[in-house]
Amino acid sequence: MQKAPLIVALAAICAGGIGIGIAATSNRSAPPLVVSPSSQQSPSTTPSPDAPIVASPVTSPAPTPVPSPLDDFPHQRLVYRDEVKNTSFAQFRDRARQAIKRRDLEFLKSVVPKGEISLGFGGPIPLEEYLKSEGSTTPLWSILEKAISGPCSLTNVNSEQDADGFVCSNAAGELEKQYPPPKGTQGIGHLLDKVIIEGENVNVRAQPSANSTIVARLSNEVVKLDRKTFEQRYSDPKEGYDPIKSWMPILLPNGKPGFVSSQYARQPLEYRVIFAKLNGQWQLTEIPGGD
Repeated sequence: MQKAPLIVALAAICAGGIGIGIAATSNRSAPPLVVSPSSQQSPSTTPSPDAPIVASPVTSPAPTPVPSPLDDFPHQRLVYRDEVKNTSFAQFRDRARQAIKRRDLEFLKSVVPKGEISLGFGGPIPLEEYLKSEGSTTPLWSILEKAISGPCSLTNVNSEQDADGFVCSNAAGELEKQYPPPKGTQGIGHLLDKVIIEGENVNVRAQPSANSTIVARLSNEVVKLDRKTFEQRYSDPKEGYDPIKSWMPILLPNGKPGFVSSQYARQPLEYRVIFAKLNGQWQLTEIPGGD
């Protein structure tokens, strides 16, 4: 009977030891948790629905420059009156224009009375003399081509021939009618600084070249002659002015300089041609002008 208390005591001692071990084990600190870099998750890049939206900077394209109009300046327009319509001269002029353009010498001889003609204010000179000088100082074919290409007006031919006729071009006469000189003006000095443009939308170039930049356009109007440039370019006989093939230096109403093909630009005192009907035939009687 004495063994029972002993067994109970031994059991109590064993239970206490086991409790102490468990307590000691529960109080030991846990080792730190190590997470490999590959297992880490990056924060989400999706913005919160409530986050403010910041606009990305946008670079605006450079504005396209708007070209200025080519006729944005005052104009002094001319109205041309061609009085040839419904006359017998109309058909003759058409034939003459074609013949002169192709340099038909036989046609020219057939319409020049007695084979001689007055050029400018000089006396009659044999036609052959003018043709010899072709290509030097008197480009007769170009004078005729340009003069007859313009509008024509009725005119009184000198009393010796006792006939009416036509003058071509009549641009100078229209200038005087539509823009008469100031009262008291004497002589022709007021005409020397003017250039008459014949044609619609005639190009004005920055330089005397068909490949140069177009700086303006003119239509049947009057502008100013750039006389200094004209004299510098054509004072040399080798660079003689040709009514068709040269370039007319002008000054636009806005003060800018430019060049117009001489085919479409006429000085008021430039050569004209006068035709009269003699013995039933139209004849070239005079080539006045040339100042």
